[in-house]
Amino acid sequence: MSPKILSSNEALSDGADLWVLPSSVFSEWTKKLDWPLNLQISRAAHYSSRKPSVELLSILQQNEMTFETEFLGGKNLILATTGLIPADRVVILGAETWESWCKSAIKIWQGLEKPSTRFFLPTFAKWEKVKSSWPTIANIETVQIVTAEN
Repeated sequence: MSPKILSSNEALSDGADLWVLPSSVFSEWTKKLDWPLNLQISRAAHYSSRKPSVELLSILQQNEMTFETEFLGGKNLILATTGLIPADRVVILGAETWESWCKSAIKIWQGLEKPSTRFFLPTFAKWEKVKSSWPTIANIETVQIVTAEN
C-alpha cells in the first residue's frame, strides 16, 4: 500500500494529526501556514537558545554529564497547533536535501509513535521522482502526501 496523494484543494483540510513540512525556503505551504500559526514559524527562524553558563558546564563535566539542547535537531521545529489549523501538531524540517529531509521526517514520525500524518514535500522533491525512495515503513493508509506548490 502506498500513501494517499492529496490535491492542493485537500492539503489544508482535516484528516491528519501531524503535518510535516519543509522550511519556508522550500515550501509555499509553510509560508501559507505561518499566519494562522501566529507567525511562530517566522519567529522561530530568528531564535537562538541561550548557552549554558561556564559554571554549569563545569559542573556537568565534573559529573560526566552532557548538556542536550536539541531534541529535534538544530533546524527543526515542532508546534502545538490544536485550534489553529486542522492538525494537532506541525513539524518544520530544516533539511536541504531529499535524503536528509526524508530521514528526519520519518525519524520524527516514528518518535511521535506514528500518528496519522500529512507530509508536505519540499520543492526539491517531486513525488514522481522520489516515490521509489519513499521508506516502505511509511507506506500505510494513515500517511498522506502533499506535493510542492510552485
